[in-house]
Amino acid sequence: MRKQVFGLFAAIMLIIALAACSSQETAGKTASSDLVFPEIPQNYWGLFDNNCFMIYEQGFVSTNSINLTLLSASPLEQSDVDVSTSTGGDMIYYLDPYDGDTGKCVIYEDIFLLYQGVSADELLKYTAGSLSAERKAEIDGMRSAFRKLDESKKPVLYRYVLALCVPIETVDGDAVLDALSVTVKGETRTYQLGTLCGKTSEAGEYAGDPNFSLNCDDNVAYFGFSTDISSDGSIMLDNIKYTAANDVRITGIRFYGTEDVKIQSVSVVQSAADGAVIDTEWDTVQPIELEAGDHVCLNVRIADPFFAGSLGGWDARYLMLEYQCSGETYELGIPFYFAQSLPDAFAYIANEEGIDVLSYYISYINAVGK
Repeated sequence: MRKQVFGLFAAIMLIIALAACSSQETAGKTASSDLVFPEIPQNYWGLFDNNCFMIYEQGFVSTNSINLTLLSASPLEQSDVDVSTSTGGDMIYYLDPYDGDTGKCVIYEDIFLLYQGVSADELLKYTAGSLSAERKAEIDGMRSAFRKLDESKKPVLYRYVLALCVPIETVDGDAVLDALSVTVKGETRTYQLGTLCGKTSEAGEYAGDPNFSLNCDDNVAYFGFSTDISSDGSIMLDNIKYTAANDVRITGIRFYGTEDVKIQSVSVVQSAADGAVIDTEWDTVQPIELEAGDHVCLNVRIADPFFAGSLGGWDARYLMLEYQCSGETYELGIPFYFAQSLPDAFAYIANEEGIDVLSYYISYINAVGK
């Protein structure tokens, strides 16, 4: 009888143990199934950074190239892609993996957390250690689950640079290029480009110096100048170096052809030929006196409304430095071709999935200085 009772008790305990194991296994599967990943269609592709404001001012060194981002769910070759323009002109283009290798980019941890509904504010509090213990534990669980996930289970995109050579009739003529037709593996889509055109509206309104009394040391133009994502279009133009060939007086700074771009601050490091160095903030009103052989380095903080709240695009601006030499007033212009592009798969989740990437950058990335 005792053996029978003991056997029945053991059987009951075994059933309870198996049920507990089954419950734990089910809970594990449920937790895993709660994780959200983008479901990228096998034939997916998309073009990004095509929001442009490229006005090619005559009389400046210009470039007829812009680089757009092409994302694809599968690897691409140059022969898989064709590009034509809205003006009917020939378009020379090149397709290259963004990393110079395969172009493969996976969904990494921050993107994964955004997909789980973690907000930019929560990420900031998590980093600062001010998030509630309960929510922190939830996010820790998400991070742990993501890190344990096999790489083969994570969605993959292939990122390419689509380098376009803008037709010369747009750069030097009066043609306006405002749309682009892109074909990938037989599927054609038309993308609006914003504005790409030549312009001569201010021709003759600034005077170049025939004696080159002031010169930019490093560049006659800045191509693909990278800009951060911000709410106000803030951009730092740093280490712009000039050398005075003659005695000059710098009297002003502006942007050619527009009053929309605001100069917020200018710091100046002036190096004299005798070794003396002056480091100061310039109010852009008080003249800067330079003797022949002096060097000056400007760090200019600007706000360009084109990039306010933007997640990608191209913008051409022309920085003008006004100076006087031997009683004459001249201006020296330097083109800046600004470029903005989201890294890795962020363009996909922002544009195709509606994830709030703008808040992620403005409220989190910019705040922690990543």
